[in-house]
Amino acid sequence: MLLIPIVVPVKLAKIFPVWSLSLLLAIVVQLNSLDASASDSASASDSASASSGAGPGANASEDSGANVSASASNNSDEGNVIATLSPVARDMAEQLEVMPIIKQLELYESQPKLDAATEIERIKLKQNLTFKISLAQLQVRDVTAKIEHELAYINRLNGVLQEQRDKAIKLNSIENVVASGGISQMGNTLSYMTNQVPNNTFQVIASTATIGLGAWALKKQQGGAHKMEPDPNMLAQVFNIPPDANSTYAPFVWKYLNRPAVNARQTRLSALFDYWRKFDVIPKNLNTPQSRRRIAILTNTALNGRATIDVFNDRSDLLADLRSEVFQCDTDLLELLCGIERFFK
Repeated sequence: MLLIPIVVPVKLAKIFPVWSLSLLLAIVVQLNSLDASASDSASASDSASASSGAGPGANASEDSGANVSASASNNSDEGNVIATLSPVARDMAEQLEVMPIIKQLELYESQPKLDAATEIERIKLKQNLTFKISLAQLQVRDVTAKIEHELAYINRLNGVLQEQRDKAIKLNSIENVVASGGISQMGNTLSYMTNQVPNNTFQVIASTATIGLGAWALKKQQGGAHKMEPDPNMLAQVFNIPPDANSTYAPFVWKYLNRPAVNARQTRLSALFDYWRKFDVIPKNLNTPQSRRRIAILTNTALNGRATIDVFNDRSDLLADLRSEVFQCDTDLLELLCGIERFFK
């Protein structure tokens, strides 16, 4: 601060009047005030300069730290969805050919902010992923619905044959009572009235009738047979027989059946064939004439074919096993959906 001494010599006091001294005092006070204001302004400028000098470096340091933190977070999240997919879910994603979509969605997830065009593209990818999974589920429903329809038809025909068999067995039981009991008793009664000859004759007749009725009962226990017109069922394509429009498998389901399960060496269809051979439902060698005839009856492609209760039971068992294997596809699809659930939150 500038200090101006306020000392007025005595000589000046004698020379200048009092009003001039007052004016001089006012000028000195004004100069002191201006000097103090300039000093305060300089101090404030230096403080602001120091603050501004430290500010960019601090901001740059904070921005750098934030970027590093965001980059580390992005790097930790990158590949997180695919890395956590189970082997079953990954296998299903490969079958649906949606792995590129999952990778692209994962890349978008790792970015902190998306522009409008990229956000629209991300929504389109999610819709495409949802469509592919929904289409696969509907194809599973389509195949299982066809199998269920054939099972219902088989059960109806089987019920008709079983009813015919039950009626025949009931009639045979009545005939056995008449043949073995009534005729024998008639012979015994006549023997008391005449001689032994009628009794022996009636005994022979009764025995012959019993044998005949027993043989007829054995035949009727099979329940007869139902004539079948050639109409390929859902087993036809499985046994490499050309199907029709109503027995063709959906592409995704057929691909699923002909693909090995996770950690398996053979396809799902091959495993089913081994299972059926184990219980003698199908012949071990499918290339013999008898085997081809058997497969033609099971697939309902035989000319002038006749199906019995046993044939319907075997056909029903094969279709039930096939339906169970197709339904397993839903379980794999569910596991895939659980693995990519975060994309839809």
